[in-house]
Amino acid sequence: MNDDELDQLLMEREEIVPSSGFVASVMEAVQQEAAAPAPIPFPWKWALPGLIVSVAMAMGMIARWIFSGARVGNSVGSATAALPVGNLFAMLPHGQIAASTLLALEWSALALLVSLAAVRFSMKIATVRE
Repeated sequence: MNDDELDQLLMEREEIVPSSGFVASVMEAVQQEAAAPAPIPFPWKWALPGLIVSVAMAMGMIARWIFSGARVGNSVGSATAALPVGNLFAMLPHGQIAASTLLALEWSALALLVSLAAVRFSMKIATVRE
């Protein structure tokens, strides 16, 4: 096959015609998509304040946990200094058990508050839609 035959073969054009119901089905799908209601946007103005407060509380508790662990672990290695639970026996004579218990209670309270807020928020949205 030489170049002229190849050019002639490539120059021939066959008209492509869609099947009989293709155009109608595509136009029907486009019209259904256009008639569908817009998706419900997420209510960020309601969720954002709770998210900001939760992040701020978590950061504050983490910072308090790290700094309280650094003070407790002066005689313990630096790997366990930031973990008050890891050096529990070193804290016993120093009276730091109450501080770690308070920290655990704070984390539990934060978890309960976030869970409660999530449940209340979802119930509020569910009752608005009904």
